Amino acid sequence: MDSRRFVARGAVAVILVSLAVVSISGCGSTISAVGRLLDETVEAAIGETVEEDPNDKQTSGGQTGTAQTAPSGQSLFGGMAALENVMLFNVAYFQVLFLGGHDPSFDDFREGQGVTWEITGGDQNDESFFTAERALLKRNSDGTSWWFLGYQSEDDALEYEVLMDEEYVPLEFVWRDADSGKTMRHTFDYGEEDEPTMEGESAVYSDEFGDDYSRGTERITVRSGTYRAEHVAYEISDAGTNARLEYHWWLVDEVPGDLVKYEYRQFDEGEESMISGELVAVDDGYVTRLGAY
Repeated sequence: MDSRRFVARGAVAVILVSLAVVSISGCGSTISAVGRLLDETVEAAIGETVEEDPNDKQTSGGQTGTAQTAPSGQSLFGGMAALENVMLFNVAYFQVLFLGGHDPSFDDFREGQGVTWEITGGDQNDESFFTAERALLKRNSDGTSWWFLGYQSEDDALEYEVLMDEEYVPLEFVWRDADSGKTMRHTFDYGEEDEPTMEGESAVYSDEFGDDYSRGTERITVRSGTYRAEHVAYEISDAGTNARLEYHWWLVDEVPGDLVKYEYRQFDEGEESMISGELVAVDDGYVTRLGAY
């Protein structure tokens, strides 16, 4: 397996739910897991370049601009800014692209088509939410593709246009700097690394789950409509502590990305918490807003 593909597939299996917990509950216990992922994806971030376009043509009113990467060095401060931007991008990348631990069928999307999700989570004492939006902007002849990824929580709003390879590993991303209003671009530089290995049990959905863990077809209503969906459930238990994790996915072939609802439930020491997401809308008409290509 290519080490970059590991970033987009295997690493999701280890930390996707942890990222969701961080975003919704602010729990700090998953910081080290996030850090391990970032070690793989941004090993050379401090040495990489995050540039603004010297010929930026953006205009007022949210019109399309352009973003070019210019070859120049980085000071230590600039490198730390690059690392911060990549960390924020990774939150959006994993939260939006791999909702609920589901590895979607990206080929289902038409150019200009996107989906919007709402995710809620917490326990009986505290609940938070965020919205996630992903859309295919353009497919290129070399197998790469441009995507829009949007993430909005109660405190943060992130929007990116991302170039991904055939395995949907990010090659570069473009965003608008909130302070300067400038369109910025970051290019990943994946080195020649040894293939990483996975440890422990994971629960990212794969096609094999549907064969082994299907609970049949159910009628389900979410904000985007009513569907006949296949319900797939997977459980992880710890006999020593009686802690239990349950993962539930509701899948519909006709929907871009296949997923219409998911739930992640955690039972530990008599307490229950849950993260759930549902499809809000499927829309067409997405085009570049940042002039990424």
